[in-house]
Amino acid sequence: MNRCIACYRCVRYYKDYADGTDLGVYGAHDNVYFGRPEDGTLESEFSGNLVEICPTGVFTDKTHSERYNRKWDMQFAPSICQQCSSAVTSAR
Repeated sequence: MNRCIACYRCVRYYKDYADGTDLGVYGAHDNVYFGRPEDGTLESEFSGNLVEICPTGVFTDKTHSERYNRKWDMQFAPSICQQCSSAVTSAR
């Protein structure tokens, strides 16, 4: 299943802000491929931010690889602030 909507956010971020050169768009018209020209991992140290950039969740974090979770699908539960003695409640 391919969730990519071809918004080009990942490529623009990677080239403009992360100064990476190994992620690009290949193909033409309706047949485009976002990725590397060869197999392997992305070389930029900021490539982990692609998880936050992508609006559809194509990129996932390695910590959630056994179960796919998008950040906006996670449930928040009330908790108590641990920084002060006032017992302020917060949603985490």
